[in-house]
Formats: sequence, structure tokens, C-alpha cells
Amino acid sequence: MSKKQYLQIVFMQGDDAREPLAILDKQGESAALDFLSEWDYGDACPTNNEPNAGTSDTVYKQGNYLLTYNTGLGYIGLDRVTEEEG
Repeated sequence: MSKKQYLQIVFMQGDDAREPLAILDKQGESAALDFLSEWDYGDACPTNNEPNAGTSDTVYKQGNYLLTYNTGLGYIGLDRVTEEEG
């Protein structure tokens, strides 16, 4: 039986999040996800059994990626969803 794992690719807040949040605002979720996916080098990342999303976050899924953001609090992040045998 397999279970989903969430590998954190990148998390940005404050000044670091300014560019991806501007892309999100002007070009949409898909463009922001594409921008953040540039940080996915395929190497080991911290793994969680749950998405790295707060209760007030907006979540957008595209392919194996999960974009989470909160424009009011000024942060944005990207996880890669994988299946792990277990």
C-alpha cells in the first residue's frame, strides 16, 4: 500500500516572497508554480505526511506539485507530492 508524501521544495516569506507573490497576482497560480518549480533540484527534501499548508492558506495543485500561499500574511511555498510504498 502506498501513501502520499509531501516534499518541501521551497518556502518564501517577507521580502523573499515579493517576486513570486507578484507573479501570482499578475499571471496566476500556474505561473507562480512554474516559477517556484525552478527550485526543485530533485534532491532530498524534508518529507511530511501532510501538506505544508495552514488552515487559512490557498492551495493549488498542478501535476505532482502543490502550491500553497497566503497573500495576507505574505508567504508562498511549493511541495512535490510523491507516493511512498509502505
